Amino acid sequence: MTKKIILSLILIACLLMAAACGNQEPNIAEDEISVEVSNRTEEIIVSFAVFYGDNLDEWGEELLGDEVIEPGETYTFLLPEGQYTVLFFTFENYIINAARNFDESISIQIGGEEKVPVLFRNLTEGDIAFLSILESGSIDFEEETLDEEVVDKIFDADMLGDEVLPAGLSRFIFLLPGVYDFIGLNYDLEVVFGHSEIEIEEGSTITIGQE
Repeated sequence: MTKKIILSLILIACLLMAAACGNQEPNIAEDEISVEVSNRTEEIIVSFAVFYGDNLDEWGEELLGDEVIEPGETYTFLLPEGQYTVLFFTFENYIINAARNFDESISIQIGGEEKVPVLFRNLTEGDIAFLSILESGSIDFEEETLDEEVVDKIFDADMLGDEVLPAGLSRFIFLLPGVYDFIGLNYDLEVVFGHSEIEIEEGSTITIGQE
């Protein structure tokens, strides 16, 4: 059973027992924090918000219940004070965004004015630890090894932060239209994939590995 199927089953189970946190202007208690999510995409629907407490060994509660966050909508979750992680997914279990290790009220914007969604599909057998998007021509893809300067450049342009793109899963990154170089590294700083001079004009999919 693939990780994607397992994730689907877990999320369905979470939906059966989760209660929505409400989408009205909240009255925030002294021991609560708020997570405001603004969906600024044109057509992507936030379907699941999976919440973890301090212990990340087990799946957390699904916060949206029967609700979704449609394009143009803003939704506010109320959580008890503490350090948390919240992951946002589409119905297809594509990762949209994540907020990690926060212990105070935050605002999250998904997408943005003129930005288009680029879906990265990791069909390899390993996690992608660094996913970097650079101005076209930033990296010489004919070089067999990455020198320290190039590695630093990749680190600076990493879009995942504390996240990874796990094997078998997909994640959206939102970009302004343009021409980009894409490169992904594993934990050992080995190049998993590299694409140069990719023109992004509208929603696109970049597949890493083979079907």
